[in-house]
Amino acid sequence: MPLFAWSVLVYSAALIVALSQGAPQRLIIGSLALLSAAMCALTGRRVAATVSAIAAGAVLIASAIAMSQVRCITRLASDGEWRADLESDAAAGDVTHVFVHAGGCSVRATLLVATGRAYAGDRVRVRGHATADPRGLFIEDVQLDSATQASVLLRARVAAGKRIDRIFGTDAGMVRALVIADMSAIPVDQRDRYARAGLVHMLSVSGLHVGIVALALELLASVLRLPRTPARVATLLLLAVYVAGIGAPPP
Repeated sequence: MPLFAWSVLVYSAALIVALSQGAPQRLIIGSLALLSAAMCALTGRRVAATVSAIAAGAVLIASAIAMSQVRCITRLASDGEWRADLESDAAAGDVTHVFVHAGGCSVRATLLVATGRAYAGDRVRVRGHATADPRGLFIEDVQLDSATQASVLLRARVAAGKRIDRIFGTDAGMVRALVIADMSAIPVDQRDRYARAGLVHMLSVSGLHVGIVALALELLASVLRLPRTPARVATLLLLAVYVAGIGAPPP
């Protein structure tokens, strides 16, 4: 199997395992991966050393994500005002799921809207009373105002989500999560089942998903017999557009 494929598989597996563990377990896993990389390098096994180093990097990234998320949740819970980009319509009485932003932090939040109205693709100011939990923030008595049109990329993502809803019906929630990194339509009990199985991060677009897209584009270029260098440049550009279009989620 090519080194690229090994790298994608090992990175994804290490990231998923590390994100499902606590800090002490991540430290042990990362140390073992670094030790393996050093031993393989000393014995001349370059492929094994590279793959082990990638696994160690995935553990470090997982640790940074976990610590950053905890800090951001704690920080944003004490605020009373945030901004958010809506991916679905919201009005008084609605419960909607968004990512709220403030002070350089971005955290998933559940909004219980009290007043105001905004539409999918709008950028709004959110005011309310926040409570922190492991999933992010729960914000009550939400007031929505200062709605403006969000970026072209967000509007394109909203349009893609609506098309997914039309095509996939009851399975749209899962497709949204795996394709455009929108987990808002997945029922809480289903997310909890994935969490108990240690697989919840499979639902978010990460290196595994981007690697699969990259491999698919490489195979397509091969079938079409496109020149190797232009095909790889085009693949990188398409991946960059895709990641930007889904909001460049941290995983």
